[in-house]
Amino acid sequence: MEKNSYWIGGRHAVEAAILNPQREKYEIALLDRSHHTQDMEAKFFSYKNIIKIKNQKFFNKIFPLDFKHQGIACRVSPFNKTDLKEHLTNFGNEQNIVLLDGVTDPRNIGSIIRNCVAFDISTIILHDQGLNLKSPSLHIAASGAIEHITIVVVKNISSAIRALKENNFWVFGFDGNSKLNFTKSMSGKKNILIFGDEGSGMKVLTKKSCDQLVSIPINKKIESLNVSSAVVAALSFLR
Repeated sequence: MEKNSYWIGGRHAVEAAILNPQREKYEIALLDRSHHTQDMEAKFFSYKNIIKIKNQKFFNKIFPLDFKHQGIACRVSPFNKTDLKEHLTNFGNEQNIVLLDGVTDPRNIGSIIRNCVAFDISTIILHDQGLNLKSPSLHIAASGAIEHITIVVVKNISSAIRALKENNFWVFGFDGNSKLNFTKSMSGKKNILIFGDEGSGMKVLTKKSCDQLVSIPINKKIESLNVSSAVVAALSFLR
């Protein structure tokens, strides 16, 4: 497992990973002269054997130069892959699940994961095409929330939707061109909320597989919301 390990950075992302018992931690790097070096060494004293003080050159090597690592990094194990049908067998009574179709930008995915956890969503379904769960940008955008959600990765969105319908989920597809505004009264006992890429939206086959295409009511002065904001708006209706 260690050979598949990777570096994540940013205080919230690293702290959440360290506190997650399902994650193996192989090395914690703290930037020399960092204001939180002593604090982190004290907070995670039980990991003192893998805490190393590193210079900026080391951080430049493991992260892009413009990455805001905040002087802390951790080399961790990858997430265990979760099979959709197995997940539905064990947790098929979940009320709301978010599914992303064609969303590949790691910062968007990270922000969406953070929003999902904030609104009590325990599972998110992602398409494996173009997906990089090891992206440092994804982890820092999620701000630690990725450690508190089940990520299901599927190879075929249409097949995933069929499996979800077989488990009595009602499938909402969010489409800015729909004339039907999404409201709380629409939601049932078990809902799938599908969001597409900001540019092209959901794929045609995905739209055809939805039970209902809906839009988020916004001021006409604004053409559309970015996908992360759309997720927040939709989830707020379910509270």
